Amino acid sequence: MFSKLFKQGQTVIFSLSFLLIVAIMSWNALLLIERKTRESVRGALQTVLMTTHESMLLWVEHRKNDVLHVASDTEFKRLTKQLLLDSEQDTPFLHSESLRDIRTFLGPILKEHNDRGYSIISPAMINIASQWDVKIGVTNLIYMQRKERIKVVFKGDVTFIPTIRSGVPIKTKSGQFQENLPTFFVVAPIKDDSGQVIAALAFHIDPTQHFSKIVQLGRLGKTGETYIFDKEGIMLTESRFDHHLKLVNLIQADSKGILSIRISDPGENISEGPLLQAPLKDRPLTVMARSALQGFSDYNIEGYRDYRGVKVFGVWLWDQSLGFGVTSEIDEEEALRLFNQTRNLIVAVILATVFLSFILISLLMRFQILSEKRLKTAYNELDFMVQKRTKSLNVAKEKLVTANRQLEVQATTDSLTGLANRRQFDQHLSDEIRRSRREKKALSLLMIDIDCFKNYNDFYGHQAGDHCLKEVALLMKLVNVTNRPGDLIARYGGEEFCFILSGVSKEHAVRFAEQICEQVRSEKIEHKESKIKNCQWITLSIGVTTALNCEGITARRLISHADQALYKAKSNGRDRIFFYEP
Repeated sequence: MFSKLFKQGQTVIFSLSFLLIVAIMSWNALLLIERKTRESVRGALQTVLMTTHESMLLWVEHRKNDVLHVASDTEFKRLTKQLLLDSEQDTPFLHSESLRDIRTFLGPILKEHNDRGYSIISPAMINIASQWDVKIGVTNLIYMQRKERIKVVFKGDVTFIPTIRSGVPIKTKSGQFQENLPTFFVVAPIKDDSGQVIAALAFHIDPTQHFSKIVQLGRLGKTGETYIFDKEGIMLTESRFDHHLKLVNLIQADSKGILSIRISDPGENISEGPLLQAPLKDRPLTVMARSALQGFSDYNIEGYRDYRGVKVFGVWLWDQSLGFGVTSEIDEEEALRLFNQTRNLIVAVILATVFLSFILISLLMRFQILSEKRLKTAYNELDFMVQKRTKSLNVAKEKLVTANRQLEVQATTDSLTGLANRRQFDQHLSDEIRRSRREKKALSLLMIDIDCFKNYNDFYGHQAGDHCLKEVALLMKLVNVTNRPGDLIARYGGEEFCFILSGVSKEHAVRFAEQICEQVRSEKIEHKESKIKNCQWITLSIGVTTALNCEGITARRLISHADQALYKAKSNGRDRIFFYEP
């Protein structure tokens, strides 16, 4: 009897020990899977954040160049000097010829970029020209709200100024005039012939037309959101959740989240419930906003409340040069949904196993042999379920890795032509120069420009221009000259393309350039505005340079050689190839 009880006790102790070990192993596995899931979400958010930030920097730089180009125009500087003289007279100058000429000059440029307006600002920070008469002769809005940013312009720098509410009613897409619309500004100095800053040119840019659209592309899943905010914690782009915020009266029914939301922690989830009695402006900033405003670039995958009170994961950075922060967030519930389902399933399996084990133990006390067989069956079932779930998690992990790779490709590929973008070109050229030095091989660079492409755009329209760029890119691919591992075709910018040809001599590089020209020329893409004699189709000008082993050659120098050759080709009538001779 004692022996039988001892054996039964051993069986119970062994069974309980086994269940305890399985529970501990399962718990540790869940902790590991959770950590990996959180890290994967952080990696995806980081990729979205960096891609969005890079896109914003490129957009801002592009707009700076636009405004600086206008401010540097000789005719525009002449008109500005005359306007300054007129503004110093005692008589009103709203109907002066200089102001009318300025408006005539800037009108088409404003329309081309779909901007809201412009201002010319005197050193006294007074508007001496504007699209709106009411703004002329008054203190500039930028100076009143972003004094430190406008001052750097009069020191000779071009600057980007984040969102300021417009000081005049602006006509919206619906045709109605609306006050206090958010506006971005790009301001460039206007210099005289001696280089002295005599005034500043500010373009008023609609953030919903370009900037908010860039940010809206950085969204993961159904709840992911990327947005920017200023040093006061005010959201500078449109919120993905405007509809929900209106339902809880966080923003007015006829307004949007942009410039209306302070990134503060409401203390609880208000996305589906009534707004708290305490004003949100009195609430502390969210964990993300506090960290970013201190100048930190960081992440949080433990979870924190966003401006809706919803617990989220997020990554963020503060861009000191632009004067705002950028964050990419996703609801914790969505980010951990797959993990939570897995955890619940494993816990349910363990609980079911425990329950079955107790039944088996009671049966073992009566039927020792039968109980052992059932216990073994239960163990095999548990092992199968764990393996099955682990396999599912691995599949999910592979999908996340694939998504991250796709985002990497998007960050290095030109979205219009499908070719490598400028960023990929710069990195690849530096790598190939180092390899050329190491392997003592020649390296050739072709810089290509579509002849009279601005005329093409002006005559056929920008959509046709985009189609032309894609067609030319495809034709260059069809030439099939980039067959070596180090070769690359890239869109350098605008209508310019570049070929990096590894191990290619001068003669072969020129021959390849001729093949490219002939391929495009033979397609006879119509171009009625071409300035080339007896030619009404798209043609190319190509600058070619070759470095024998790249000793003493830098990427900038090689690009400069190719650019000089391209300039010679264009200066000598276009539709030709020119090789750089030092």
